[in-house]
Amino acid sequence: MHREPKPYEVYRHFKGNLYQIVAVALDSEDGSKQVVYQQLYSPFLVYVRPYDMFLSEVDHEKYPEVTQKYRFEKVELCNKVEGTEAISNAESQAIIEPKAAIVQEIPQDSEESEELNPKLLEFLDASTYAARLRVLESMKNEITHEIINTISAALELKIEDGDLHHRYEDLKDCLAVYEKYECNRLR
Repeated sequence: MHREPKPYEVYRHFKGNLYQIVAVALDSEDGSKQVVYQQLYSPFLVYVRPYDMFLSEVDHEKYPEVTQKYRFEKVELCNKVEGTEAISNAESQAIIEPKAAIVQEIPQDSEESEELNPKLLEFLDASTYAARLRVLESMKNEITHEIINTISAALELKIEDGDLHHRYEDLKDCLAVYEKYECNRLR
């Protein structure tokens, strides 16, 4: 099976974090292919990795506990939730379409050190706003400013800084409005 990363596709690193492809680029010096990708968690840094390394298999001698075959594996975000319509690939891409990124110099492999909250992953994988709202409500007791920032960035929302409880309620209200109009749109 030929795997070729394309812009807007989402990939899971073998350590669990999600990244979105920005572009496949050519190095101006040697013409080699490079994959440009962005974290889907705060602080949303952008990375460049050689194409062949991006598509390489996990070093199972160094990481024997890892079950994922490849360093990065594509994630399908268009999941059907029981009793709802599945969203199309175009709609799922619109949900995660990247914002202008700030490229920073960072130490090599630093993107592999952070853990992704499983409920945050469930939220990002949800195919409807109703499903996202249910996941958000289940996260109420473990919500952090970073989780709110990650969700609001993924949905292209502006949740004002302030008290954590108020920010959570603002995010929940926004999702409720989106859910209301999503249901009407699908009828």
